[in-house]
Amino acid sequence: MPDLVTEGRCGESTLHRCLRPRTSDHWTRIDLRALTFAEPVGLTALATFAEEQLRAGHRVLVQRPEDASVARYLARMRLDETLTALGAEVDLPHVRARPLGNVLLELTRFDGHRGAGALAQMVHALIAPYDAEAANALHNGLCEAGINVVDHARRDGGFLAAQITHNGRRLSFAVSDSGIGLLRSLSRKGARTDADALRMAIRPGISEHDDPGRGVGLSDMVRELSRLGGHLHLTSGRSSLLAPDTSEETHVWPQGITGTHLQGVIPLRHAVPLG
Repeated sequence: MPDLVTEGRCGESTLHRCLRPRTSDHWTRIDLRALTFAEPVGLTALATFAEEQLRAGHRVLVQRPEDASVARYLARMRLDETLTALGAEVDLPHVRARPLGNVLLELTRFDGHRGAGALAQMVHALIAPYDAEAANALHNGLCEAGINVVDHARRDGGFLAAQITHNGRRLSFAVSDSGIGLLRSLSRKGARTDADALRMAIRPGISEHDDPGRGVGLSDMVRELSRLGGHLHLTSGRSSLLAPDTSEETHVWPQGITGTHLQGVIPLRHAVPLG
């Protein structure tokens, strides 16, 4: 079991770089001291990492960022509340609850299809007045990802987060689970490596289940995000994949990360007011 040590930004392109050999046989460390920012998928991945370590019987200690503003941001994004509820020991400051202008959905655990769908509907209602197409893509993406967690990851739930950045003109949403990963899910369909599984997961018609109509959710999501000028980033095991409409960029890392992590990014036609 590794430690997780963040340096700078924690997001879709840096998750694997955060893994380190364990420094203790008695506890697992989540070291956020050098963190400067956590994207939505950084938040959801931190939660799934802690969940898996605790499930394995390890004590989990979370060290706060040295930058006080980053520590307050994580607390406002409910990272401390979420990790504490899982059973981790968390050192983050208490902050007064108030809305964040660049947040649609703080880090939240969902249970089952309906839990993900309810959160998706709530976020859709907030975005639809400014960009109906982006709101629909977001809603469909969150619902599909929630279904995948239950049907393929062998988990009863996962973690969601969504954020508005770039002066209200970019939407990012993330879903993570601590499940079996895409390779185990798609090995019966011919996947031999994590990179194989990622590429297969976004192709239409490929699913671990043989039922008609399966295997279209992620491929539809990639197509829709690409049509809107966005992208989908998938991480599972030792690989990560960036999937615009025109190309697939896959990376293979020395260490594997638990579960499956998805982040979608969509530029918005009209700026969403922040604050």
